[in-house]
Amino acid sequence: MVDLRGNPFYLDEAGERWVKETETAMTPHEKVCQLFADPLMGKSREELIQFLEEYPLAAIPFRARLWQRGGSGYHGRASGAKNSLSLRGKL
Repeated sequence: MVDLRGNPFYLDEAGERWVKETETAMTPHEKVCQLFADPLMGKSREELIQFLEEYPLAAIPFRARLWQRGGSGYHGRASGAKNSLSLRGKL
């Protein structure tokens, strides 16, 4: 068991409860997706949404200098995942 109140998390009771409730509500597929990060470069907004609905990643690397709109879509990073502990629904 991970100590969510200790180093490096330092969560209070409400934060610890939220983490446990969120993890319990996640499907096995969503839990496996939490193990991966994908840069998602060169995808359109629609492609990003479709991908992240299918694969709720734990993280998406972001480099501000790469974020620009042009051509066929966004050439950069996006954030969002169905049940991500850190990126819950922010696309």
